[in-house]
Amino acid sequence: DLRMPDMDGLRLLVEARRRDPRLDVILVTAVDSVATAVEALKSGAWHYLVKPVAPTALRLDVVRCLERRRMASALDEWRRQAELLEVTATLSGELEPRRVRQLLLDALLGVASADAGLVIEARAGQLLPRAGRGLSRPAVKELVRRLGQLFNGTLPVRPRRVDGHGTASHGLFVPVCDSDGPIAVIALIRPPGREPFDGREARDAAYVAGLVGDALRAADAHASAQR
Repeated sequence: DLRMPDMDGLRLLVEARRRDPRLDVILVTAVDSVATAVEALKSGAWHYLVKPVAPTALRLDVVRCLERRRMASALDEWRRQAELLEVTATLSGELEPRRVRQLLLDALLGVASADAGLVIEARAGQLLPRAGRGLSRPAVKELVRRLGQLFNGTLPVRPRRVDGHGTASHGLFVPVCDSDGPIAVIALIRPPGREPFDGREARDAAYVAGLVGDALRAADAHASAQR
């Protein structure tokens, strides 16, 4: 509504759009003012309805808003999938193992909006750090130890989110698999002040990691053949 206690509809419209610029807002008011309507539309309102409002008219506006939102979400999803495919194509064309690991880590840091990360591999029964970003040496050792506790010294076969509590960081552990199973895990980290990783971020990270396992194994084989 336009007239409300504490905050009027126009101020609420501006604040809501500031927090989410794609939010559709319909103002409903008994004030039949051209100036107010123009101000509302300039501030980003989808529509300005004057009371009494016919339920069918309001319902039609809501349906249109929802349809526009659905189309915008579908376009965002298409763009994200195109970006993910571009990332995996770049990784698949690289043959230097250290470069592949660093590119993969950087890709997942971006996909999941993480602040730090580490590539960890299992060799001869030990978990070994292979590439990192944004972590000190003590933090790397602690992360490897934590991973060993979580998965009993083995590599996970599915992504796992670990939400931090208090001063603990949020973690997302994403396996990298080839045709024989997991060959590495990417540990992604967010500090306690940020939100935990959500399901979509975990799925996108797993999607990228799932497409490059064979590329990582091929890079290792190529490097061995060059020695």
